[in-house]
Amino acid sequence: MNYLFKKFIYLINKLSSDERYNFLYSFLVLILYSFRKIFKKAQYRRRFPIHYLKHKNIIGEPIFSFNDYSIYTQYYLHGNIDTPSKVNAMLSVKTELLYCEIAKLKEFKKFDTDVLVPIGIVNPNKKSLIKVKCPDRVNFNCNGKEYQLSQLRDNAFHYLRFNKGERVSFSSKKKILFGKPFKLSKKDKELVLVLFIDALGSNIVNSSNIENLMPNTYNFFKKGYINLNCYSNSEYTITSLSSMSTGKHVYRNNFFQPNKYKKIGEENKLISEYFHENGYRTQLISNNSGQDPNYGYCIGYDRTVYGIEMKQEEIVTEFIDSLRVFESGKSFNWLSFIDVHHKYQGIPRFSSGANMCAKQHAKNRAIIQKSVAMDKSKYYTSWYENEIKRFDFHMKPLYDFIEENFNNNEILVSLVSDHAQSFLDGGTHVLRKEKTNVPFMIRGRGVEKQYDNSIMENVDILPTILDKCNIDFNSDEIDGIMPAFLGGQGKKYVFSESIFPGKTYKAVIREGDKECFITSKSYLKFNKNIDTEFRRNVDFKIPNKQTKFEKDRDIHRYKNVYNELFFKQE
Repeated sequence: MNYLFKKFIYLINKLSSDERYNFLYSFLVLILYSFRKIFKKAQYRRRFPIHYLKHKNIIGEPIFSFNDYSIYTQYYLHGNIDTPSKVNAMLSVKTELLYCEIAKLKEFKKFDTDVLVPIGIVNPNKKSLIKVKCPDRVNFNCNGKEYQLSQLRDNAFHYLRFNKGERVSFSSKKKILFGKPFKLSKKDKELVLVLFIDALGSNIVNSSNIENLMPNTYNFFKKGYINLNCYSNSEYTITSLSSMSTGKHVYRNNFFQPNKYKKIGEENKLISEYFHENGYRTQLISNNSGQDPNYGYCIGYDRTVYGIEMKQEEIVTEFIDSLRVFESGKSFNWLSFIDVHHKYQGIPRFSSGANMCAKQHAKNRAIIQKSVAMDKSKYYTSWYENEIKRFDFHMKPLYDFIEENFNNNEILVSLVSDHAQSFLDGGTHVLRKEKTNVPFMIRGRGVEKQYDNSIMENVDILPTILDKCNIDFNSDEIDGIMPAFLGGQGKKYVFSESIFPGKTYKAVIREGDKECFITSKSYLKFNKNIDTEFRRNVDFKIPNKQTKFEKDRDIHRYKNVYNELFFKQE
């Protein structure tokens, strides 16, 4: 490398001043262009419906394709869209994704139950405008009688209800999206629901007392299982969420490259797919950029509603509204909330800010640090507590609706999180307890009332939910084990890891109150996976106050645990 650098300088000096200027100028432009491409990728990555690779709006185009259907995206409950190619214009857009076919003609045989048939009119220019006069846009025949649909908004799904026994055929001069029909079953009333609250840590729940901080949430889940000794499998959303969704540690689900386009469902089976395959109607409603449909988190969900500027109240209302439509049947639903995570809007929400004293506002300063490495801050802690209280207040309508419309044997509701907040303690290690300790709560069929403190990790959530719903899974293909109190074997150790390109690999093995921190001796290269040599070239460190003999003994034991985790399948 030193030789090449000297050779480079030598060649530069051989050039004339004008040639040198032109060369250096071109070289600088090339560097800036490379940085621009990297930035542009990151910009598109979390701007759905802008596609990460295609760098264009993909409304009305298939995002993922399967044997019978493809997943298509349409605008959802939005005003006129007349700037569909501008990235920033897409920030406020809400989208709806369904499994669809695209055709000019479509015939449905006699329906065996009442159904909803979604249709969408694709406008290639990606605009969404109300057409007042649009003759012969969509025609359909129902039991021999002709009907015409007009004044339908472009690039949006419209739900048409048909009764059991009706035969329906559609025709149009343009290609139409026909969503997979939703059966309006009146049997098997069963609600499975996951509430994913981004950045809700056990430390804030413990220190502020859950009954005072989240009274509505506590009153709902105290009838079931509460565990505040659960650990996330990573320090930030992308990797932590992938572990929850697959039941696999990060190194096994292999989904950790933030700027590399991959589908989470490409090599892994998602929790949504288990339920989809077992006849459940599946739905995802999310405002979390780490759950961008470009990543593949829409796979396995019959219906996805996504928008990074949706607020908690919209998500709750949208979900309750869907339960009013689908009153019966078996359904699996995942609601994601990023509202308490970070002050993305620059100021706290109204009630949160009003409940903070003036002195705390005076200490406000701009956020220039990544959330995983923020300094300790009383201001952000106060803001965070008030946002959690506000969040809990607006969850009450959801909890009330469930209790008023379902009995305990008809539900299985879980509360999960992906990591805690750095500004609560100001620690430096990204996998410290204060950063990875998160709550897990579950209530419903087959769950007894219990406040448990046994150690568990987020990969254990998937097998727990599947087991309680009597859904089969191969335990050898995942890392999760159901907690002992809930009927599983439980765990002696839990494992968290930090895998980020350009940094050292970090991991921690926890056993009771003991911890062993693991660090690689080299940096992980960009767009590279963790190979066997990289995994083995690590150091082990125990921070506990022990004698040398005790440390050596424990390190030997943790090395065996680490080797079993990483190399058991090689």
